[in-house]
Parts: sequence; C-alpha cells; structure tokens
Amino acid sequence: MVTPDIEDRENHQGCQLFDVQSALQKVGGFGTFQILSTSILISGFCTGSFLAYAISFLELNPKYYCIDPKKGTEYECTRDDFCGTNIKYRIDWNDHTSLYNWVETLDLTCTPKEQIGLIGSMLFAGWAFAAVWLPRLADVFGRRTVYLYSMIGHFVFFGAIILSHSRVLTTVLMFLLGMSSVGRATVGYLYMMELSPLKQQTTIGTLLQIFNTFVTIFACFFFYYISKQWQWFEIIGLVINLIVIVCVVFMPESPKYLYAQRRWDDMRKNLNVIAKLNKAPAFKGLFDKEVNPAVGEDQKLNGTISDLVKIRRHLINLVILVAVWIASSFNFYLINFQLKYIQGDVFVNTLVSAISELPATILAGYLYQKIGIKITLVMMFGVAIIGSISLLSLGDNHVGLIPVFILLAKSGVSATFNICYLANAQIFPAIFSGTAFGICNIGAKLATILAPLMAEVNPPAPMIIFTCTAALAALLSLSIITKPDEKKGDKSVDESLLTPGQTSQNK
Repeated sequence: MVTPDIEDRENHQGCQLFDVQSALQKVGGFGTFQILSTSILISGFCTGSFLAYAISFLELNPKYYCIDPKKGTEYECTRDDFCGTNIKYRIDWNDHTSLYNWVETLDLTCTPKEQIGLIGSMLFAGWAFAAVWLPRLADVFGRRTVYLYSMIGHFVFFGAIILSHSRVLTTVLMFLLGMSSVGRATVGYLYMMELSPLKQQTTIGTLLQIFNTFVTIFACFFFYYISKQWQWFEIIGLVINLIVIVCVVFMPESPKYLYAQRRWDDMRKNLNVIAKLNKAPAFKGLFDKEVNPAVGEDQKLNGTISDLVKIRRHLINLVILVAVWIASSFNFYLINFQLKYIQGDVFVNTLVSAISELPATILAGYLYQKIGIKITLVMMFGVAIIGSISLLSLGDNHVGLIPVFILLAKSGVSATFNICYLANAQIFPAIFSGTAFGICNIGAKLATILAPLMAEVNPPAPMIIFTCTAALAALLSLSIITKPDEKKGDKSVDESLLTPGQTSQNK
C-alpha cells in the first residue's frame, strides 16, 4: 500500500491537496474501471426487475374454455365463470397469452384475488421494512459490504422463489426478497454513483433506468417468441445475480464513503485499485480534510440520523424528497396496475408502456444535467398531470385516446423516478446519504403497497389522487435547497450538492 510518510504530511505546504472528485480524476477519471463497475452494478440493479416487472406475466390468467353441460359445446370464459361451480373447463395452450406461470405452479386458478395481490404487495412491504434500517448499515459499514451481502441474500431468495410450488412460501419469500432489494437497488445505486466522477453520474444514472426498462421489453419478447415457461426467464436474472456477486468480491470500497469516514489510508489503497485498472499512476497524494480539519457544516456531521434534523438544509430537502418519492412511486405503479384495463393485447400494451418510458427517462437526465433538479421535476410532473387531466376530462368521449393519455402520465412519473435516484445520490453528504435514501424509500414503498388497491377503486378517484399527488410534489420541488444558506451560518459547499457540470464557483 502506498501512503505518504510522516515527513510528507508535515511538509504539505505548496502541494496539491485532493478531495473526492479531484482524486478520482487523478486515478483516470471515467476509465476502464468505471466502465466495468458501472456495467456490473447496473446488471445487479436490473436482476430484481426480472421478477418485479414480470409479475403481470407471472399472474396472467390463461385463455379458458368452459364446456356447456347441456350442449357439450365450448365457449370462452373466465375463472369467475367456473370457480366454485361444477362447470368443467380447459386451457387453450395454443393462445399466446396462456403462459406456464404462477397460475399453474402455485395453483392460483381459483385463489381469491386479494391473496394473489398479496404476493406482489409483500415485495414492497419487505422493501419498506428493510428501508428503515438497512441503508443506515451502508453508512456505518460501507457500501461494498452491505451491497455484497444483500446480493447474496437476493440470490438465495430469488432461487427459492423459482423452486417454490407453494403460494404461502412464495409470499414469504417475496417479503424477504423485498428486504434484500433495498441493498441491491438503494445501496447499489449509491455505490455505483460514488465510484464515478460527478460529471458522468447523471449519464450513468440515466443509463441504469434505460437498461432497467429494457427488462420489461425483454420480458415481452421472451414470453411471446422464446418460451412460455416462467422459470427460464427468471433463471436468466438469477445467473446475472450470481455473476454480479463474484465480480463485487474483487471491487474496492466507495472512495466517497471512505473520504466521509476520514479513512485516508484505506482511501489511497482503494484509489490505487482503480488507478491500476485505469492504467494511471499510483495515487500518493494527501487529502484536503486529512491536512486541514473540517470546518463549517462538516464539523457537524457525525453520520448520525440526527444530522439530518439539526442541519436545516438537509431536513428540508429530506422532507421534500420523501414527498417526491411517494408521488413518483405511487403514481408509477398505479399506472402500471391500471394498464390491465386498457383494451387490446397485454403484450402490446406492456411493450408500448415500457417503450414510452425511454424518451422520458433520457429527457429527464438531460434536463437534470442542464437546468438542475427543481425545474426538471416541475416539468416532468407537469407532463404527468397533463396526461391525468386529459384522461379525466376527455377519456369518456375519446376512448381511443385513453392509452395515449395513460402513457403520457406514465412517461412523466417515469422521468421523476429517474430524478429521485439521481437527486438522492448527489444532494446529501456521503456520510448519511444511504440513511436519507432509506428514509425516502420507506415512504415510497409504503405508498406503493396502496397502489394496487387504489387501482381497483371506481373512476375518476384514482386519476384525481394521481393528479393531486403529482401537483403537490411539483410545488414542493420548488423549495429544494441546492446550496448552503449562508444567512443561516451554513457556509461550506459540499460538491455532492452541485448539479453535474457546476462548481462551487459558478453556483
């Protein structure tokens, strides 16, 4: 390990001192290491989507034909026609919507709908439960350690779900999978962002959401063209999960986390791992806060949850981002659950819905990069509101345009979802950014549990609630504080608060 000796530390005057961003640039900027680490962590993020985004296919009822006992003829029917009766039925396995999924594996044919819905809801319940405490562990023990063990747990529970033939066991496993998903998604996202220079973070965050959307698109093509067997689709995600675990074993800790913890020698050691892959010179420098004790806000940060409360800026931002997360998550899944009421082919509707997210996600990342978080959130929530209001006012008289209105609303909240992840990773100091991420996820996932229930309420109530939550979140977004309030004595500027492309000088 290369470390400065005592004499170097004492004779630092006139030498360059490094912070996180300048140190990352010193060891190669966005080089080979960042390309590999980003690819690995994006893959890890997407493994959960192989199950979460495919639930609509896993619970999709096949095409049934009932037999008329008097005439002996067949007619197309639904489960409501034969469940609880003596009517005989058969499944038309030649129809492309008849999949070998949970309906067969878990015997869901005549299971009450609320019990079927509970399977998916338990994923979000487990997520909300673990969000209370697991992200905090990433602020205490490090991103890499918590992420690695979360991915191991995710692999075990994921594999058990594939093997399970019991509805009750699968429901329990979904709760456990939701718990491990906090580490996979929340901690993994922070870990990925902190391994890359600030300038590239918006781009890689947007790429993650794009690849995540492609899982849904791939699911449509897989079940339509490749195989009707749900296990084979999930095994693909399971194999990727295992590959990610093996790769993370050899990855270094987040430099930003080590910097926040003032573990200077460990930070130099991990930077040299990055430098080696980037073919950059070994890092031997000193860090600014290693030489000069922290001043201003940094003196107040001990990594405890109380830091989020006693510093006004962080408290305000946390409250606002919780509201934005709730609006984005609840509305996103509310739209997803309403898709089943759109007339047409389920594969086409799902495919069009997923594709509609791509331009919105890309646009949101671009606007976030150029004009910052506040205006971008307002604009994207505005797009969602236009879609929901159009559905409320024009839906009854323009039935053919209903899919357009719904997809417009979904594009807006898909974009705000991307911004939520970007903002959480950049707007809070690394010493408790995981904790802040977890608090936001608690609100988001608790609200998401209610989304499938609200989707079953008679219109126009669902879209009215959609519009109101989006409008409230848009208004609150205008109050996000992106720089310290000097009038409150908060004079330090944390670079993690700056929109990519900005510096403390041009703010």
